[in-house]
Amino acid sequence: MTIWSFLEGFVISIGLVMAIGPQNAFLLRQAVHRQHPMAVALTCFLADAVLISLGALGAGAFFASHPLLRQSATAMGILFISFYAFLAFRAAARPSPGLEDKTASGKANMARPTARRAALVALALTLFNPHAYVDTLVLVGGLASAHAAGLDRLSFTVGAVLGSAVWFFGLAQMAGRAAPFLSSPRGLRRLDLAIGIIMTLIALALAFRAIKEVTADF
Repeated sequence: MTIWSFLEGFVISIGLVMAIGPQNAFLLRQAVHRQHPMAVALTCFLADAVLISLGALGAGAFFASHPLLRQSATAMGILFISFYAFLAFRAAARPSPGLEDKTASGKANMARPTARRAALVALALTLFNPHAYVDTLVLVGGLASAHAAGLDRLSFTVGAVLGSAVWFFGLAQMAGRAAPFLSSPRGLRRLDLAIGIIMTLIALALAFRAIKEVTADF
């Protein structure tokens, strides 16, 4: 039964994290731009691992029972994701050299964001995204709690954490290999435009959900 609990956690975790969201969009962009994708992947994985573990310990029930906490996280998420969408649109609108030109330019290399900055942005995109809490704390945590305390629950949790690791590090590797096909100025602008659109749609979805939740209380 333990191996099935592990596989259940693994499959459910990958299924949830595969959805296009702020984490995946940012990781994809950093990998294509060759700007510390592994630091971003590690940050996303560690944040998910902590949230999944807290959910397995029962923290999801606390988050679900405090609407003010949920609404605050949603408001911060809307603001931060909207700001990142603006940055992506701005990057898409500005003429940009290809990746090869950036690598050859010492000035561009000096201006590259540090691994610490990239990791902090990835962490903010995780913590300010209420979907991350719902998926990890509430959903995965609730499913983990459905397993008997002990080895079964631990196996499910380990499987879920490993699924997150496989996805984020795998995405960083795959996107990095696709970088040569997107290395032209036009390719980079299209990527930034697509990410800006994705971030805008996520922010709008969060806003509509927040409005619906608030109006339902009246």
